Amino acid sequence: MCIRDRYNEVINDLLVPGSTNLKITEDPRIGIQVQNLKTEQVYSFDQAILLMNYGEEQRSYRVTNVHDHSSRSHTLYRVIIESHTKNLSKGKKHKFSCLNLVDLAGSARLNEFDPKLESHGETGYINKSLFVLSNVIKK
Repeated sequence: MCIRDRYNEVINDLLVPGSTNLKITEDPRIGIQVQNLKTEQVYSFDQAILLMNYGEEQRSYRVTNVHDHSSRSHTLYRVIIESHTKNLSKGKKHKFSCLNLVDLAGSARLNEFDPKLESHGETGYINKSLFVLSNVIKK
């Protein structure tokens, strides 16, 4: 399992606080990946929830005029699920699945924030990425 977010156009590893500005690369063999992203192995649902809660605590939040606890980043939780047959007489077969859970930052209007805070750039990045995503989904 790995957890990353995109805050102000920067990719951060939420399992390694301080691991920021990670780069995206494309490998012809395995596809698109984030360099130096920590992957943690979990063996139960409870372990996965604990890890997700830890990652959630690392996200960026801000108080707005509308919400007391507004996420300011888009977060991707990736779970690789491995299963195998128990019938060893027929040979062990492994199957892999990838589950991506995405939590998007909410769109915002500039007038929802305290004008003294430097949140205009942050709001612009959030709205721009939501706009691009909506165009991708429509196509």
